[in-house]
Amino acid sequence: MWSTCNQSLKSSLACSQCNKTLSKLDSFLTEPSTGELVDCKAIASIYAASFSDPQDSGTANCLFNFGFSSSVSSGKRRNIPVVVFSVLAFFLLVFGALWAYFRFKQKQKKKDIGKIEMGLGSGLDSGFDSLNQSTTLIRFTFDEIKKASRNFAGDNIIGKGGYGNVYKGVLFDGTRVALKRFKNCSVAGDASFTHEVEVIASVRHVNLVALRGYCTATTNLEGHQRIIVTDLMENGSLCDHLFGSAKKKLSWSIRQKIAFGTARGLAYLHYGAQPSIIHRDIKSSNILLDHNFEAKVADFGLAKFNPEGMTHMSTRVAGTKGYVAPEYALYGQLTDRSDVFSFGVVLLELFSGKKALHVENDGQPSALTDFAWSLVRYGETLDVIEDGMPELGPIEVLEKYVLVAVLCCHPQLYARPTMDQVVKMLETEELEQPISSIAGRIDVDEKSVSSN
Repeated sequence: MWSTCNQSLKSSLACSQCNKTLSKLDSFLTEPSTGELVDCKAIASIYAASFSDPQDSGTANCLFNFGFSSSVSSGKRRNIPVVVFSVLAFFLLVFGALWAYFRFKQKQKKKDIGKIEMGLGSGLDSGFDSLNQSTTLIRFTFDEIKKASRNFAGDNIIGKGGYGNVYKGVLFDGTRVALKRFKNCSVAGDASFTHEVEVIASVRHVNLVALRGYCTATTNLEGHQRIIVTDLMENGSLCDHLFGSAKKKLSWSIRQKIAFGTARGLAYLHYGAQPSIIHRDIKSSNILLDHNFEAKVADFGLAKFNPEGMTHMSTRVAGTKGYVAPEYALYGQLTDRSDVFSFGVVLLELFSGKKALHVENDGQPSALTDFAWSLVRYGETLDVIEDGMPELGPIEVLEKYVLVAVLCCHPQLYARPTMDQVVKMLETEELEQPISSIAGRIDVDEKSVSSN
């Protein structure tokens, strides 16, 4: 035991040799009667420990499993609180900086919301700066809009659509207006809103709905809001009179006036505006009527500016079923004559009192254009006219208007007249060609399309 334990026991080899020697003493420390070790077995370990340096941590670890750390370990252990404190201080500093940043952004956002609600400016305003300089657009506050519409009262709703509702309202100066309120708004959709306001503000014509102003606002209760303010059309839309609950049918003279006014409005978009504008959504619900039944083309949400010199544009198909031109629906080929086709469908609705798409008795959908074409082909043009229409005009005029409508709906793009040509045909008392020759031309063209 002296030879194996009288040394430093830090190394595992020295510790093993010493413990092996101590284990041989077990036979001397047993009870003779029971053969069990006595409680004082530790005496051998204590005796062995007395041989070595009492300050040797290896001896304590080897003989008694005390696990005392060295002075270096003690130093490291003393450093642990310092490291922990430093880490906590770092995270507290980062958290404090982030908290201060978000508080600053929150305050800035509240300031921006206040500016928007007061109409003092937002990211959207930059898109209207040039418009406000050249037009009389009014930037309404959201409170003014709510007051004008009596907080968007349900009995003030005069129109509904996929975009939202249209409310009638009265401004502070007594002017009656229509308020087009978009639903499910987000800041991301402000670009399309800016586009519609830009289109309406860039055109002024007696047969186009006039824009008075707009409103953008973000509130805690209502969220993000976008509203367009236009003149109120007392007689609603053409769709209301043709397919709504109105009991009295429109007279021929009023229908003739609506047809001519709509044609003039579209002709201005195609040839008077710079750059020209393709509406893309001409339908009876987008033809509004003022107190004198003067037609006003409305809803420019899908309109496209048509750069000068371009024969057509390839774009995503938009519009309403039953009104979309074939080449546009099939190939996405958009031209001003796509609007001409839609206008022709509206004329057929106006003269026949039938919807662009209706369901037959057998449950199959049918297009109004097919119905009109079949009658014109067999010389039954006047059968397109709605039964019971009051104050019918001369037969020749009725027939002329129906033929113009059918020509506008021609399946072939370049067989349709332009809107300028349509205006000239509608405003002249007589057609440049006899009605019979136009009807014959429609019949021949229709057969060629069918064969192709």
